[in-house]
Amino acid sequence: MTGRERVLAAVDRRSVDRYPYDLAGTDCSGIHVVAYQKLRDFLGLPKKAVECGCLAQLVAKIDDDVKDALQVDAEALYFGSKETKIWQAPFQTS
Repeated sequence: MTGRERVLAAVDRRSVDRYPYDLAGTDCSGIHVVAYQKLRDFLGLPKKAVECGCLAQLVAKIDDDVKDALQVDAEALYFGSKETKIWQAPFQTS
C-alpha cells in the first residue's frame, strides 16, 4: 500500500498492511528541532540546517530522507508561516 492508501483505509476502518505513521503531518505531530537533529544523527543522515516553521514551538520541517528512512505515511499540507526560518541552535545539540 502507498502511504495515502494506508491512511485513507485506516480512516475508513478498513484493514491495512501496517499502521499508518505520521511524523509532522501537523504541528501537533511534529518533532522539536533539537530532537530532530539527534534523530538525523541516529539515522546516519547527513548534517544539515533544520528548517523551523513554528518559532514558538520550534517544530522542525521533516526532510524527505527522514520520511523515507522511517517510512512516514503522512505529508504536511501546510508548514509554518510565510516567514519560515532556518534555526541555528544557540547551544550544543549533540
